[in-house]
Amino acid sequence: MKFLVIWKSFETITQDQTRPLRADAAQGLEQLSNSPKIKDIGGFDDERGLYMILDDVNADGEISEILGPEVFDNGYVEVHPIVSVERLGELFRQWAQQGR
Repeated sequence: MKFLVIWKSFETITQDQTRPLRADAAQGLEQLSNSPKIKDIGGFDDERGLYMILDDVNADGEISEILGPEVFDNGYVEVHPIVSVERLGELFRQWAQQGR
């Protein structure tokens, strides 16, 4: 399955706290981007956060393994399953035929 992951930094984390951690954060981002399961990763311009597109995720707990404590311990994580536009079209046609 494919998932959209949104990570947003805890509001309580201040700039003074993040300044000495930026080198480690950069290394962590490199490790995330090297994961074969992460197909796209990027940051938000309007707030401290990231989005990631994960693909070929099939096992329970696999997302937690991919992201690790570095992500979970420092912000909020939202995970949304993604369906293709083609599949949505198929579903809409099927539902229309069923009168739903």
